[in-house]
Amino acid sequence: MPACQQPRRRRRGGTTGPLSASKDTRARAMRGASTDGQLGRYTGSGPVDERFHAQYHGLPIPTYIWQYTGTSFVMRDCNDAADRMNDGRSGQLLGKTSNELFGTTSPIVAEIERSFVERTTFSREMTHRLIATGATRELNVTYVFVPPDLVLVHTEDITERRRMEAALRAEGERLAAVVATQNAIAMAGNDLPAMMHLVVERARELTRAGGAVVDLAEGDEMVCHAVSGTAATHLGLRLKIDGSLSGRCVRTGEILECVDSELDPRVDRAASQRIGVRSLIVVPLCTHGVTCGVLKVFSAVPSAFDERDVDTLQLMAGLVGAALSNATAFETKQALLTGRTDALAALEASAARFRSLVQNAADVIGVIDATGITTYQSPSVERVLGYHPDELIGRNSLWLLHPEDEARVYQLLGGTRSPASPTVMEFRVRHKDGSWRVIEANSTNRLHDPAIGGIVINYRDVTERKRAEDVQRRLAVIVESSADAILSATLDERILSWNPAAELLYGYAADEMVGQLKSILVPPDRLEETQLLLERVAQGERIVQHETVRRRKDGTLIDVALSYAPLSDTTGVIAGFSVIARDISERKQIDRMKNEFISTVSHELRTPLTSILGALGLVAGGVTGSLPVQAQTMLDIAYTNSERLGRLINDILDIEKIESGKLRFDRKRLTLMPLVEQAIEANRAYAGPFGVIFTLTQTVADAVVYTDPDRLMQVLTNLLSNAAKFSPRDGVVTVAVTREAEIVRIAVGDQGSGVPLEFHARIFQKFAQADSSDTRQKGGTGLGLNITKAIIERLGGQIGFTSVPGAGASFFVDLPLIEGQQSMLK
Repeated sequence: MPACQQPRRRRRGGTTGPLSASKDTRARAMRGASTDGQLGRYTGSGPVDERFHAQYHGLPIPTYIWQYTGTSFVMRDCNDAADRMNDGRSGQLLGKTSNELFGTTSPIVAEIERSFVERTTFSREMTHRLIATGATRELNVTYVFVPPDLVLVHTEDITERRRMEAALRAEGERLAAVVATQNAIAMAGNDLPAMMHLVVERARELTRAGGAVVDLAEGDEMVCHAVSGTAATHLGLRLKIDGSLSGRCVRTGEILECVDSELDPRVDRAASQRIGVRSLIVVPLCTHGVTCGVLKVFSAVPSAFDERDVDTLQLMAGLVGAALSNATAFETKQALLTGRTDALAALEASAARFRSLVQNAADVIGVIDATGITTYQSPSVERVLGYHPDELIGRNSLWLLHPEDEARVYQLLGGTRSPASPTVMEFRVRHKDGSWRVIEANSTNRLHDPAIGGIVINYRDVTERKRAEDVQRRLAVIVESSADAILSATLDERILSWNPAAELLYGYAADEMVGQLKSILVPPDRLEETQLLLERVAQGERIVQHETVRRRKDGTLIDVALSYAPLSDTTGVIAGFSVIARDISERKQIDRMKNEFISTVSHELRTPLTSILGALGLVAGGVTGSLPVQAQTMLDIAYTNSERLGRLINDILDIEKIESGKLRFDRKRLTLMPLVEQAIEANRAYAGPFGVIFTLTQTVADAVVYTDPDRLMQVLTNLLSNAAKFSPRDGVVTVAVTREAEIVRIAVGDQGSGVPLEFHARIFQKFAQADSSDTRQKGGTGLGLNITKAIIERLGGQIGFTSVPGAGASFFVDLPLIEGQQSMLK
């Protein structure tokens, strides 16, 4: 059998009665009360009612208004939070009297009357069944008298808090049971059968198992030595080590868990069916450093156990191991006095292992006596509060408390000192560095236990968790009040949350959408686009301001700008995403109107301008005879400016075609270098007046791309003309064609002053000019680079630039090589 090791986990208040005040007393107290006789929102008059309208309906706590009518109390109103608590059915309660809703003997009726008669404010915790939904909830109810005739009832739902308190109490009871078992084993002395029987009984109780067993290894067999519950018939049963899950546990030293014997290949399915076992946990027992047996529990139902049960069995197995070590030590001492040293060492090792379980626990374990003096602090207190245990032992346990929490903690601990269930509390203590930390504590009375003789307090630092909860609450408020539609969903598009702005934007209420597929909002022609976006988000990418179309509940389509962000779970794995949606329908409509206007104006201008250019060309060509020098100069100016105006109109029309999707592309296979050389030659005449020359510095022979040659020529002409225009006289514009991985790059560089840093972000925008003054030296519409970028992206490429101020700029175009060319060029 293997040496024993740390087991490895498998892989896989109360209420008050009726008021004692007399009927006449209540009548005098209620004199002057009135009612407006209305249902729904309270619409009385006076400054008190105005304050209600300003504050009451915005309260996050469910709140009801009861009004005294002279004979009874009538529910007049409830805020939105109360309506949500009642599942939107509060309307059926309004106008009802307290007696109609609760009966004349109900504590709630008595509390409302008491608040009204005594003009007081007070709180009670109670268990109450909601009238509207029938659900039973734990509530903290506060009654507030509001003159002259109203009682406000605030109802805080504390059901979840009570549930957590119960869970903490259960954990405290579990630990206390383990400690009690240890004490019982110590009292049993060397009676090994009694100790093992005690352990299996306690193990079965704590894990709610059907049966529990201790099997010990004897030769090549596992022998059942102790049983509990439905395992009673197993006592003395022998199984081959190599043919059982218990044997596997002894061989490997691992904790083994079977969730369902019908599906687990390690388990003998037929044998499990015979003895009625569907799920089980097997934990190794160790003594003297050797795995000698197992402690196991089983149930007749699948998936009967959880991780807490595994932890419990591991602790109990440690107790059995200690008992086995003790018994072995006793037998050895009786048989061989010479083995006394080894037996004592084994006993000490067993005790050390148990101490290690306590001292290395993540939570702090402390003990105080009946006077409040600390008698023990586990080493983890230094990690949680910064104090060494010796700094706390012997001192009053409450000296670190926040002054505002002292009275409450004293009261809670006072209740703990009488035999009762564990007490759960939350309070603030001062860390050694001076900061205040929020502590969650679970105290259990063990004053009657001679082995402990005090109150055991398990506590942990929950400061960061409380801060996170505060942040989460603030974020929830932001989401709820946001003007943008915000929703979250799982990766399979199941909607998890839906804020009020989303209801306004899409027309669906939250209860209609939560749990539904997000694709209900996506028009059929946008499904593929949405799937591609989600694939990017699933890889961790954030997507900002993606403009698309969505469908409202009434079937109408709206233009929206979407921002996606991945959402990770506690392990860092992306499990969903959030979407922020903004309605851009109005902006889109304005853009369309603007584009239509520009298109109309451009078409209306181009026809007469063509005639003007033709006429000016004929006159300039001498058709009408020679002109005086001064007239010729004026004619040249008019012709040049007409051409410039024509280019502006053509650029505007190109942009309109691109944005409306009407710009046609005729893509084909194309050997790149001839087109580049043709573009250079075609633009040399343009560069002449600037005193600039073009030179081809690098080439890529036989580079083949799939593109539109006319549109690519338009792109290269724009880059070459820009480079010539912004180069110094006698400058050189370089053209370099290079290959980078699976793309071919065409770079056009100049020797000008470069692109100013503050202009980098706007260089590809419409009408962008680095020098936008009325006296700028370089002409142009500011549309060329915007058109160039749109054309290149429609051709499947990208455009970019590099620039150093004062040292020129280089604009480059990247185009994908045709598949098969990449390997050839490499």
